[in-house]
Amino acid sequence: MKILRYLVVAVLIAVGCGCAEKKPSIDPSSVLKIVVRADGEVLVDGSRTKLQDVPAKLTAIKEKKGVVWYYRANPEGEPPAAAMEVLKLVVDASLPIQLFTKEDFSETVGPDGKPRKVK
Repeated sequence: MKILRYLVVAVLIAVGCGCAEKKPSIDPSSVLKIVVRADGEVLVDGSRTKLQDVPAKLTAIKEKKGVVWYYRANPEGEPPAAAMEVLKLVVDASLPIQLFTKEDFSETVGPDGKPRKVK
């Protein structure tokens, strides 16, 4: 009887884990990746971009109901002016933004403020 109870609990746990909410897959075309390097250089989707060209890219991603992935070099240090301007543009465009701790977008900032690997 004791074994049966453990077996039932194990099955319930396994089923419960299988039903856990999973992140929806993200269409890469609905993600705009922005990198601001320590020297203020701005990259959008891997290409060097002038600040004046960023709003058009934000508008295009907003039309796709997309999201901005944002990385800034040396986040503990003083941000370059370009970093603050880019963030202002994203906020003004009312786009969701996900902060990352690595330039290759392999590690994000979790809800608790701690880095976590992207799967």
